[in-house]
Amino acid sequence: MQVRDLLKVLEGVLYREEIQDKLNLKNRDYFRKNYLVPAIEQGLVALTLPDKLTSKHQKYYLTEKGKEILASLNKEN
Repeated sequence: MQVRDLLKVLEGVLYREEIQDKLNLKNRDYFRKNYLVPAIEQGLVALTLPDKLTSKHQKYYLTEKGKEILASLNKEN
């Protein structure tokens, strides 16, 4: 459910803080553990700097698989 919510707000390429703001989440660790990491592990979200996981310039975007899942979720609604 959290991953679905993440997919719905991830438009374009965004910083972690921007995604959290869109989801109205304040706790960084909670966001990473319950939203971001599962989405990345499922191959739905990718990193712009995969070799620099903790870079302050890190951004996230939907993969093709993520876009497909989002499209199917939108069809259901």
